[in-house]
Amino acid sequence: MKKNHYLMLLLLVICLAKLQTGGAEPQRLLFVGNSLTYVNDLPLLVEQVAGNRGIELVTTQLAKPNYAIVDHWADGQVQNLISTGNYDYVIIQQGPSSQSDGHHMLVNDGRLYRDLTHAHGAQLAYYMVWPSLLYYHTFPGVIANYTAGAEANDAILCPVGEVWKAHFDATGDFSYYGSDGFHPSLTGSRVAAEVIVDSLFGEESAEQSFQQAWITGVGHIEENQIIVPQLHITRHGAFGNDHEPADVARVPWGQATITFHSCHETTMSYVSNRAVNGMAFGSGSQPMQRLVMNQAGQLCDDLSFPQLTDKAFFSGTFFGGAERDGEGVHIDYLNSEQVIVTWYTYLPARR
Repeated sequence: MKKNHYLMLLLLVICLAKLQTGGAEPQRLLFVGNSLTYVNDLPLLVEQVAGNRGIELVTTQLAKPNYAIVDHWADGQVQNLISTGNYDYVIIQQGPSSQSDGHHMLVNDGRLYRDLTHAHGAQLAYYMVWPSLLYYHTFPGVIANYTAGAEANDAILCPVGEVWKAHFDATGDFSYYGSDGFHPSLTGSRVAAEVIVDSLFGEESAEQSFQQAWITGVGHIEENQIIVPQLHITRHGAFGNDHEPADVARVPWGQATITFHSCHETTMSYVSNRAVNGMAFGSGSQPMQRLVMNQAGQLCDDLSFPQLTDKAFFSGTFFGGAERDGEGVHIDYLNSEQVIVTWYTYLPARR
């Protein structure tokens, strides 16, 4: 009788513990790749990034030097791991794969992974990598072949290479590469981890693909430019009575520069290290114009743009005309050195 009492008490404690934690099980990830996965222990970095966002992960790594996905398949170990049914996501990666044989492996041999993961309750994902600096010109082929592999096999695309290239092309900063010009630096691996977590857990339904996004940051004024070194995006908010401030996360998004060409015309250039829905925000620029005249804009007209040293006319709401209707940038002029920039835009949608 006493034994049964203790057993019931133990079961009660376990039930209470599950209630307190919401009964949520950690997501289980299997990384299959080569040195671009095991250098800097990318799976551990992914766990840390996810943990900072309140997502509990358990990762397993199967990565060997110079291995392609066909090499892992030939070994047979990956099939044994997937067949246990212990994984929610299987993330595959090989070399840059810009040539036709790389395309064949990612598309056709990737189908073997797709069939096995689906049979055992896992979702397949592609970790898009990058070429070496020596073969930088092959970057478009890398992006195209990894994208084709993911699309052909109903897999999630983690577009790390695309995010890297957007950063390089916009900034000329190649610090994501390590000293050998191919393997990632720690910074590069951390960016990869952010993109992978964004791609796997950023949005949970197709309906959210077209949700608005607020991107904000503090910019400093340099002549007729606003430099915003760190923009943030908010996540997990809800409307009205469902809003819980504690649930809202501010996640680093990227950087932007707004250049004024006149009192009312600007160009906004941006580069982002963020991806959602398996799609990167990337980099780009767009012309913008003042949406409505305000007192600051009128003062600029009265005093003539070229001669103005007072940048209060930066204040206002700007948009990209009919081609960019439905989004815009609001600038709050704080003082001669700082402004607050708020960009009302949207999350990337799946192609």
